[in-house]
Amino acid sequence: MSSWNGQTLHVLHDRVRTTMPTDTPGVFSRRDVADVIAYVLQYNRFPAGTADLPTSDEELKGILFVSTKPASTSARP
Repeated sequence: MSSWNGQTLHVLHDRVRTTMPTDTPGVFSRRDVADVIAYVLQYNRFPAGTADLPTSDEELKGILFVSTKPASTSARP
């Protein structure tokens, strides 16, 4: 997951869509790829959004993949 840290979901979606499966890349629809990515994110306990993962390049470019935990905002004693 650290390989994708800081990338947008557009980059991940494009990679999956154009390279998988390896024997017949590009056979899955944009919706199918988005659904698989959503499942992988859910399986890895990423927070869910309020709507289905979008399929358009512009919307996917607005979603950043962050695999590191945010810094704690609580004050230390």
